[in-house]
Amino acid sequence: MAIIKTGYTFRGKIENDETHGSINVLQPKDITDGAPIDKIAKINPNAFQSIDNHLLLSGDILIANKGLKFSTYIYHNSAIKTIASSSFFIIRVNQSKISPDFLMWYLNQMPAKDYLLNKTTGTTIPTISKSAIESLSIPVPTLDKQLLGVNLISEIKKESNLLESLIVKRMQLRDSYLWSLIH
Repeated sequence: MAIIKTGYTFRGKIENDETHGSINVLQPKDITDGAPIDKIAKINPNAFQSIDNHLLLSGDILIANKGLKFSTYIYHNSAIKTIASSSFFIIRVNQSKISPDFLMWYLNQMPAKDYLLNKTTGTTIPTISKSAIESLSIPVPTLDKQLLGVNLISEIKKESNLLESLIVKRMQLRDSYLWSLIH
């Protein structure tokens, strides 16, 4: 149902190449709340071997393999080719059997997070192994049911964003009104 592999291993610090860089390199520090930040390091593909074998495809799920959060990110096509550093495992699913969005949702649920947390090794910086992810049991409903769930998640996210926007507007109205009382 899925292939799990490690991101690209660099021999040293990832240096941003603004001049010749044409490939983004995602690192865990680049992902905030399930989305990449605006400023991501770029590398010159000519300076590295076999870089094309590590390009991300739309629907690839990245899961951080160090730390306590196991943050996840689902990659969607970008105007710039992108790879993930070795600080991520990349899960590439058979999209005719499992929705990447459904799997990402499941990986962010407490049963999956608890399971992965219990499989960590290391005391200072906990790490998760590829075999721990491979052994995670995932309930897989039919693709139609997965897509219904994914649509529900999307609609609730839209509603959440609208409610947050409404709260901000109400606070602005409140403040405007209170300032008018003062002046």
